Amino acid sequence: MDFDPKQIPFLHENPMYIMEQNQRFQHICDIIVQVSNIEKHISSYIYTGDHMCSILKDVINTSSEIEFVCTNQDFGLILEAFDVFQDSLRNHFKEIQDCTLIEIRNIVKKDFPELVESKKTYSKNLERYYQVQDHYLSLPKKSKTKIFKERQ
Repeated sequence: MDFDPKQIPFLHENPMYIMEQNQRFQHICDIIVQVSNIEKHISSYIYTGDHMCSILKDVINTSSEIEFVCTNQDFGLILEAFDVFQDSLRNHFKEIQDCTLIEIRNIVKKDFPELVESKKTYSKNLERYYQVQDHYLSLPKKSKTKIFKERQ
């Protein structure tokens, strides 16, 4: 494909495309704020659940040491049911942490900063492109053809 220096003024992104990309970026920023709030609430939920499980485990351990409970077999079964309940709650909170919270934290703490950095790099490169384009367009016609011929 032959390069035509006359086409340089037309080698730019469509302004509508740039506007749409900026709107998408702003929309993603708004979503990240909401996802960050969700992450805080899920963290609080998991912390509270783990604390509740620890308290429940302490109650089970303390109750199992009471003489009345040790002598009555029915209370031992109730304590075993509480222990199973406590284990299932702890597994529930662990699943939420492993499947949801870690992924959300990756988005908020890793992926979004990478996106912001890419946006900054894009903006810098676009600005440099426009500077070079303006410089090239301001050259006299003889200089443009000379550069064109040198490159060929």
